[in-house]
Amino acid sequence: MTHLLIDSLIAPRLAIWLALFLFIVPNPQAQQPVSAADQSRPQSKPLLAEQVYNNIELMKGKPATAVLPMMLAMRDLLGVDCNYCHTPHSWASDEKKTKLETRMMFHLTEFINNDLFAGKERVNCWTCHRGQPKAPAYPAPASPPPERRVAEMMMHLTDEQQGLPAMQVFKNIQSMKDVPAGQFPVIMSYFSRSLGVKCNYCHVNPFSSDEKPQKRMARKMLAMVSGVAKNFYGGGDTPIQCYNCHQGHPKPPEGSGP
Repeated sequence: MTHLLIDSLIAPRLAIWLALFLFIVPNPQAQQPVSAADQSRPQSKPLLAEQVYNNIELMKGKPATAVLPMMLAMRDLLGVDCNYCHTPHSWASDEKKTKLETRMMFHLTEFINNDLFAGKERVNCWTCHRGQPKAPAYPAPASPPPERRVAEMMMHLTDEQQGLPAMQVFKNIQSMKDVPAGQFPVIMSYFSRSLGVKCNYCHVNPFSSDEKPQKRMARKMLAMVSGVAKNFYGGGDTPIQCYNCHQGHPKPPEGSGP
């Protein structure tokens, strides 16, 4: 019955607001004065999610009434139906890989928000997904993009320098110290294209300067990506990169929808 009810909702966003209205707006009758006898009676606590639903992990300790609105919101944020993560009529099952990935993503966003944004919810599903099941991947150019050619001209590396670690060629290198200097034109062009910016968004002359706050934030973001790789992908490559969130803009969108 729950599955049929959810699937009958034509406008998920309207359903979310309706659910929030029903759960948050107080009943006018509840505003009436409470008698002394009523005050002396023990007040019943709302049931928790794990008391109503089986196999609850992310919402343990939360009111059970918050589960359905959250599921409806997830449909909207990822543009999917319930059966994308759940096995129909066996909602507690962990059979589907997408359900396990979703749990991990919640822990991942919590890690990013705590590590980089002092616990504020700056990163959520919408930041990368924006109504799509999969966050878009970087559209790799078929030929060297102009940003790369500009970086190569500005760095003007010799053949010998290209094979040396970056920290031996460039000044004030704090991230990617051991990466060969010859890879930096490719890396810098990737940053430029992912954020839709030019070199002077982060850099001034001399390039070793830390004058711009954007450069300091970029370093924090690189450390965050390394932290994600270490904590969620065994220290190897991670699909979480600049483009996933930025998608050609200096700042990812805030909030949880358009």
